[in-house]
Amino acid sequence: MRQLDALALQALLREAQRAGGDDARYLHRLHAVLLVSQGCGCQQVADWFGDDLRSVERWSRACELKGSAALCQHHGAGRPARLPPELQGRWQQDVALPPAAQGYDHARWSGKLLALHLSRKFGVLFSQRHCQSLLRACRR
Repeated sequence: MRQLDALALQALLREAQRAGGDDARYLHRLHAVLLVSQGCGCQQVADWFGDDLRSVERWSRACELKGSAALCQHHGAGRPARLPPELQGRWQQDVALPPAAQGYDHARWSGKLLALHLSRKFGVLFSQRHCQSLLRACRR
């Protein structure tokens, strides 16, 4: 992204001062774009803020093309979750206990066992590989 001219920079700075509270996501993106517009690299900004490089690049480009209003827009990415949010915590509670507490004859949870459990209890089908990832995320 090229450096902003003085007028555009002032407009972004005013917007950063105005935003707050419920606008936390917008403000976060605005700060990232301001840093990029002042010559910081997208990778450096992404590292500072703990964001994905592609996100910072996308925000900078959107701001360059459409102005700061583009930073407000957020469209959920990816496909909707197969497991409704209200059930997310329930399966995590299940795997916090040994499998025997759920009636399984296993010492530890595995991807294969979790896939079976989710299918039986919630009626959703996940691959063994995806269930392994879920278990790893739970253990962190």
